Amino acid sequence: MKKLLFFTCIVLVSCTVSKPTLKGKYQETPYQIETSKSFDETWSKLIDLFAQKGLSIKIIDKSSGLITSEKTSFLSSYTFENEQGQPEKPNAFVVVSKLSAMGRVYPPQTLTGEWNVRIKPVEGKTIINVNLVNIVAQYFQPQSQYSAQKTYDLEAKSTGVFEKLITDQIK
Repeated sequence: MKKLLFFTCIVLVSCTVSKPTLKGKYQETPYQIETSKSFDETWSKLIDLFAQKGLSIKIIDKSSGLITSEKTSFLSSYTFENEQGQPEKPNAFVVVSKLSAMGRVYPPQTLTGEWNVRIKPVEGKTIINVNLVNIVAQYFQPQSQYSAQKTYDLEAKSTGVFEKLITDQIK
């Protein structure tokens, strides 16, 4: 009986899956922060922030002002949007489109990205550009004896929370 119920659910899910796009407005270009702090002080504070948040660094090049994180999982820090297109969890780093079927919302099983931070001194101030790149958000419908595994790609964007943490750390 359980197998029949599972099969029925899989068939119904595969036929009625709804994957809306994100409604809200999210950063499309790198988030820019300007500070009167020196390049060296800004650099040090950013390295501290990466360490405090447990973000492993893949590329660190002080001469070019570039810090890139390793591929980071956001499964513990994501949210969906509410009906108004606002993130449901205000402290989440990433917002993901809802994959739903028959009244059930399916969470992403893969949700990764890389933080790309560029710091540069410009005329007595320091400019920081922050961008979330290489975002992958997916849900996998399991394979059954009646259907192959199906992958659903989800839309995902930065909520701006991490960028605001950087702003607060630099001030």
